[in-house]
This record gives sequence, structure tokens and C-alpha cells, in this order.
Amino acid sequence: MVHEYVILEETTNERLSIAVKEKEILFKLLGNTLITLEHIGSTAIPNIVAKPIVDFLGEVTSLKDVDTKKELLEKNGYIWKGEYGIPDRRYIKKPGEKDGCPTKKAIPWDRFVPFFV
Repeated sequence: MVHEYVILEETTNERLSIAVKEKEILFKLLGNTLITLEHIGSTAIPNIVAKPIVDFLGEVTSLKDVDTKKELLEKNGYIWKGEYGIPDRRYIKKPGEKDGCPTKKAIPWDRFVPFFV
């Protein structure tokens, strides 16, 4: 049996700063392909305990346009996961710097930004 541990941390201004920086990087890399990008998930809520993973959900011009950016994203340290089990989605992640935290930033993309709980 493999035991996996979940690390929980207070959401800090540092975590929010990471989200702002990462958002700027993605807009710079993707240019006009990226229409909007929202910081979602527990780290987007100040003053709560959360997994140290910064999640984004974005709206793009088209999935075909995003697919043309695959190499550029990989060159800049992102891991391309493609649909990752959900049709008509693109998912990338960036390895985390903390032990026990395999994903620091997860960016799922859908053509339209859905609302979910």
C-alpha cells in the first residue's frame, strides 16, 4: 500500500504573489491565444489552510491555437498533459519546488470557463 500525504499551508501573500507572477508569464508566453486566466481553487481564498498548489482556469481563442504553443510551454518548464482524461480540454502543470508537492501550478484550459464547485 502506498501512502500519499497532503501538505496543507496557510494561504499567504507569497502564494498570491506566485499566482500573479505566473499569470503574467502565461499571458506573455501565450499572447493573444489566452483571452482570460483566473486564479481558482483554495489558494485563491485568503486566510485559509490549503494545499500549496496554485490553480488557474483559462479561456483561449481555440484549443488548436493552444496546441501550437505546446513546445514553447515545455521549453519554459511546463509539463504538457493534453486532455488528461477530459475531452476538449488542455492541461499543463509546472513542477513544484516543495518536497511532497508534485504540482505547484496546474492550469486547465477549456474554450469557455465553466463554473464548478
